[in-house]
Amino acid sequence: MDINFIGKWVSFIFFILSLVVFVYLFLSNTVFLKGSLNKDSSIAPETKKARFLVGFAYLFTSMQMALGLYYVLKLDPSAAAAHVSCAGFSMLGFSIVNYFTERDFKKFLLMFAPSFLGFAFLSLHIMASIGVFN
Repeated sequence: MDINFIGKWVSFIFFILSLVVFVYLFLSNTVFLKGSLNKDSSIAPETKKARFLVGFAYLFTSMQMALGLYYVLKLDPSAAAAHVSCAGFSMLGFSIVNYFTERDFKKFLLMFAPSFLGFAFLSLHIMASIGVFN
């Protein structure tokens, strides 16, 4: 197996995983949580609204990642790089901010690890493409 091939497709798989995680987070912050948030009177209305809006930020980031992965499959490297990089760094940023606000390490790993590993294997793919390993 070629290291270039492995780096490209393993990073693709990790970015798909991060896309799935962020769609799940969107659903958990909007659709699944909406009924229970409305019933819980101990949560301030501003907090309910903020969680709902954050859920949509996760959705839009996921949509951008999906568009970038589509361009990977269409072999348009410049568009793929722009979308995947922007969405991936946003996902990393969301996970870091979420950790420092909620102090939930499991959620941090769930959000951070797929994007980070996607970038790690993408870096491996790029280094193999430019001949670092020759």
